[in-house]
Amino acid sequence: MLFSWSCGKKKEPATPAGGPPSQAGTPQAGSPQAPSASSNGFQPESIETTGLPNGLRVTATPEGGTASTSQVANLDIACGRATPADTVATKRRFETLFVVDKPGVYTFALMTDDDSVLSVGGKEVGRAPTLRDTKVPVEFSKAGVYRLTLDLTNNLGPYCADIKMSLPGSDAFAPIPAASLFVPR
Repeated sequence: MLFSWSCGKKKEPATPAGGPPSQAGTPQAGSPQAPSASSNGFQPESIETTGLPNGLRVTATPEGGTASTSQVANLDIACGRATPADTVATKRRFETLFVVDKPGVYTFALMTDDDSVLSVGGKEVGRAPTLRDTKVPVEFSKAGVYRLTLDLTNNLGPYCADIKMSLPGSDAFAPIPAASLFVPR
């Protein structure tokens, strides 16, 4: 594993997008033989980011409650850091416009509490079960602006969404630079 988070829960092997493998020995996301990024056909959107604030829009919807919207600077809400405890199950949607400067395979490292789904342009690219270090390779064939969404479900208690990224040709993971994230209109 690349990270050593501890939130008091046992880490288990990650599950690739589409669910658990059907055969023993199948490589799983986060393993040295993790699946490579597929040709996904993502196209950049015709969106101008000039004048948009950096960050992500967050919509929180508690079970049986009313949605509220806020903004965060990045997806570095680290596991183990104090976040407000949810007293009812709450779904959070983090939405951003992600600027890709150079085409290639960008790998996202997801660690969330509880489960999460990462999408690009409305298409699911990976799932991260509760507190599993999950690697999601995404191929961007063109430079441009792409819509990224992280849907996070928190059952009860504190939540976290610690998302890091490696650039094409690199194995080093770091937080997604704020200069690459813009709040959508």
